[in-house]
Amino acid sequence: VRVQYCKLLLLQFGISNPTLLKVDSDFHPSKMDLPDDEPDRLSNRTLQYNPSQDKWTECAPMKYSKYRFSTAVVNHEIYVLGGIGCLDRDRGQARQCLDVVEIYNPDGNSWREGPPMPYSLLSLRTNSTCAGAVEGKLYVCGGFRGTARYEVITKEILELDTWENHWNVVAIKALMHDSYDVCLVAQLNPRDLIPPPSDLMEQ
Repeated sequence: VRVQYCKLLLLQFGISNPTLLKVDSDFHPSKMDLPDDEPDRLSNRTLQYNPSQDKWTECAPMKYSKYRFSTAVVNHEIYVLGGIGCLDRDRGQARQCLDVVEIYNPDGNSWREGPPMPYSLLSLRTNSTCAGAVEGKLYVCGGFRGTARYEVITKEILELDTWENHWNVVAIKALMHDSYDVCLVAQLNPRDLIPPPSDLMEQ
């Protein structure tokens, strides 16, 4: 299969916790069996890979160093949502749970701030994302919610209209696989989901 030119970005936050995204094509989160231990040092570096040249290039850094965030590609831009981190480079300063949204534009090699999430939110696992894009809108499904780490597991589905820059809560108690593995149904609007059978509903 001939490889068509595309842009891939590796958001490398700590040595053991990179996230791989493909821009100008389908969104593909990387799948890695990694420990959930918190890294000693976080990173805000962004690397770009050009497969046609087999070459990596360092790009503009993010404002926050962080991990346990969620990621998605919407309208050819990369959204990095929430996580645990600190402002600027990690020099050992205190870390906090984040409601921050950072958006990367590959064409301009620049980051900008997006609308903050309704609350601080951490991905349930270090090696997976709770976010996905459907028809130009971004959805975040579940996660750890609160200012303290691992305070509350939420089963809400958040929707971001990227044109309006406004968050909505579109589901409060969404049926999910379990407390740790959140299932995002690709190419299907959560508002159109058929209710699950009664024997699968939480009592």
